[in-house]
Amino acid sequence: MKNKLIIGIIAVFLVFWMGTLFQNVEGTYVAKHNKNTNDTVKLFKDGTYYRALYNKSNSRLIFSNKGTWEDEDDRIILQDFYDDNDEDYTGRKLNFDNVLMTYSAPIEHSFGKIVFGYEKVADSFKYYKLW
Repeated sequence: MKNKLIIGIIAVFLVFWMGTLFQNVEGTYVAKHNKNTNDTVKLFKDGTYYRALYNKSNSRLIFSNKGTWEDEDDRIILQDFYDDNDEDYTGRKLNFDNVLMTYSAPIEHSFGKIVFGYEKVADSFKYYKLW
């Protein structure tokens, strides 16, 4: 009986894990661990994306833009992307004209979710796909 339960749990885990391998990368992603900003990236099937960055303290739109993206060798590549490290933008004059860049990050399949981004020291700058 115990062996059947263990096999069942393993089977369920494998089904969820394998399911993410065949999912499309397109969709809406959020940066879940940000303290200062709400950061959302929407990847569309036509190879474009929309990005919106809001201040958490006052819900003010800080930055938004559109660009193109591609999925290559288990990496996401975003053109004209602003690489925000969850900074505190309160009371700052903002100019993003010269900070857009090509951004590349690995695509991970983690516990039934698709994730892209990076970790820097103790901070996590990852985007998690919403279902």
